[in-house]
Amino acid sequence: MMTRTMKNNYEGNTMMFFKKFREFFKSEAYDKDAYGYLTNQIGHLVLGNYLMTIVVSIAYFFYYDGSYYPSQIPFAIALMFGYVAIWELGIQGWKGLDTIEDSMYFCLGTALWLFVEMDEVIDRLLVWCLVFTVLLGFGVYRRIK
Repeated sequence: MMTRTMKNNYEGNTMMFFKKFREFFKSEAYDKDAYGYLTNQIGHLVLGNYLMTIVVSIAYFFYYDGSYYPSQIPFAIALMFGYVAIWELGIQGWKGLDTIEDSMYFCLGTALWLFVEMDEVIDRLLVWCLVFTVLLGFGVYRRIK
């Protein structure tokens, strides 16, 4: 059974997490900062590619039977629409040109998968995802105040 103090601590920690999350992922168009704009859009491109790697890898693990590789097209379309609907429009909200640009770069990163022969590269991409996640995680953890 949860005591009142435990419940207050839990609610306080949860609210603090969401506050930090919103601060960390605040929407920014970088209108007067070329470097900020460049790194933001590269981030969207890499995120689209990264998430597609994870989605396709899971599909590959569950659906590949040695003779037929699952098509990336439905996964790419679902991920693109999901990102735009849930993150850009649902969480960030419509911000005009910034929403269009962020969505476009994310979808470009995702669409790269439509040109890749997966049977030859899936294992290398998974290793890349692991290394990228670990290094980025350590870098972000060191900088969180």
